[in-house]
Amino acid sequence: MNTEPGKRTLPLSPHPDHLRKEAKARLGEIKARSPSARLADAQHALARDCGFVSWGHLRAEVIKRGQRRGTPAGSLANARADAQLVAGRRAPRF
Repeated sequence: MNTEPGKRTLPLSPHPDHLRKEAKARLGEIKARSPSARLADAQHALARDCGFVSWGHLRAEVIKRGQRRGTPAGSLANARADAQLVAGRRAPRF
């Protein structure tokens, strides 16, 4: 996580669904400037704003925080898929 001034920080208990929705909303903003933008571009921009180098690193931190709280970060299927994505493998979403 980044502590640079002007950068946003994650809440103590971020929810992965909220981040996904925020990335989709950001995609609309980016597409207004660059019609060829993809969801991955919006996810990367959101991750960078939060001080992470990639969406995968941001998701890994969200999962880790969820595990520390003792509650799953999203559904079990999403948590497994996210862990595999962070490990460099794609998993099907259920």
